[in-house]
Amino acid sequence: MVIISEELPPEPEQETPDITDIAPEFIYVFIDLIQTAPQIRKDIDPEGESIRSLAGTIRERGMMQPLGVVRSGDGYLLVTGERRLLAARLLGLEKVPVRVLEKVDRQEDILTCQLIENLQREDLDPIETAEGLLSLYRSRQGNVSLDEILNVLQTYDRDPERVLEALAGTVAAIVNISGKSVRSLKRIFSLLRLPEAIRQALRTGQIGVTQGYLFAEAIDNPGLMKIFNDLLITPVTNKTLKKQLEAYKKSAAGRPKSYRPFQGIYTSIRNAGATVGDAAAPVTKADLTKLLGELKALSAQVETRLQAFPSDEIPAAGI
Repeated sequence: MVIISEELPPEPEQETPDITDIAPEFIYVFIDLIQTAPQIRKDIDPEGESIRSLAGTIRERGMMQPLGVVRSGDGYLLVTGERRLLAARLLGLEKVPVRVLEKVDRQEDILTCQLIENLQREDLDPIETAEGLLSLYRSRQGNVSLDEILNVLQTYDRDPERVLEALAGTVAAIVNISGKSVRSLKRIFSLLRLPEAIRQALRTGQIGVTQGYLFAEAIDNPGLMKIFNDLLITPVTNKTLKKQLEAYKKSAAGRPKSYRPFQGIYTSIRNAGATVGDAAAPVTKADLTKLLGELKALSAQVETRLQAFPSDEIPAAGI
């Protein structure tokens, strides 16, 4: 990678440097021509301490690494370097150095570039990493459910030859891009099954990633949220947390279980709802049309069943 050591043009009226003055693959472009594509990193405060610190570094030393962009109409679409772009805007810079990625033209390519840059920095939170890998998987295989992905990884880990060639290719590509084993990918993806409160705790660093894995392994433990809330009040070691989860599961084993015939369906509906609500999810109009048709058919079946019950026996709606 070529390093830019020059300061950015200090005066707005200064002409863009000739491309040969820096490096053949770098050019300077007006910052207003750069739009931001959906990024893997979430919740970056454009005026937060991290961005202000980076802005100070850029002010003193210049932007040492160019932004990665692709051409989009008369401008550019940001692929990598969101924090650098935010810092440059905070400084009020008119132009920034970019590298135009000519061969990046698919969502899969954009996600791959973002993952490589961010995983190399090693400062993504565990949920951002999982969400980024999930988006990459879906960019190659369509809007498959998280459970399907976990099943594929489980099978691939045991016997890759039992996995369809297209799916095996996707798993192999993600292993190569992320530098993580299939077993590690299973654990990372499993974090997305956690309740929102635990995911948020992972995002903010209130609990460690190993504790997140322990909670994910005990996702069906009836004491999951109680133990999690206790942990926030009184932190414990990973070893103690594992013992607490095992003990609660063992104590609950003899209790009568409530029968919930549609529990799996409820989970699928929640997952589908999260995907539909995610504007960045690779969903087509045909996907949504098909989903709507299936939901209408299901709704009709449920209403027909409900009509067989006396009105006073129909419980309030809720999952």
